[in-house]
Amino acid sequence: MRKVWQKRPYLYLLLFSLLTFLILSLVINRFQVKKVIIVSVTGELNGLSLFNGKNLLFLDEQEIIGQLQTKNIQLKKIVIQKKFPDKIALYLTWRIPVARVITPGTPFYIDSEGFPAFLFADPSSFPEIHVFRYVYETT
Repeated sequence: MRKVWQKRPYLYLLLFSLLTFLILSLVINRFQVKKVIIVSVTGELNGLSLFNGKNLLFLDEQEIIGQLQTKNIQLKKIVIQKKFPDKIALYLTWRIPVARVITPGTPFYIDSEGFPAFLFADPSSFPEIHVFRYVYETT
């Protein structure tokens, strides 16, 4: 038996390659995101397709947070928690409106930092900021 392995060392390489492939394929399939749990006051969130085909082991949380905040500008904070083997929990903090901006187009709400906010309360209780025209310089 020993002579067979000594005469054909490529058998070691072939066996090692097959075992590595088998283990990697099991790991990749086992830790693929199958469920996203959203903990928030609302279930609406754009950009959940970012998790399609992602593996929990190789997930870059900061990149995902950046992309979700780009697609949901009303979000103030996102916390991602990995729940092995195949779940992700998203804890969302939405911006709270403090004023309503009335424009010639569509009115919108802003928070204390001036970012667009998601409306959760009665809109009549907010102070109104009327914008009649935009003043900006073009170059």
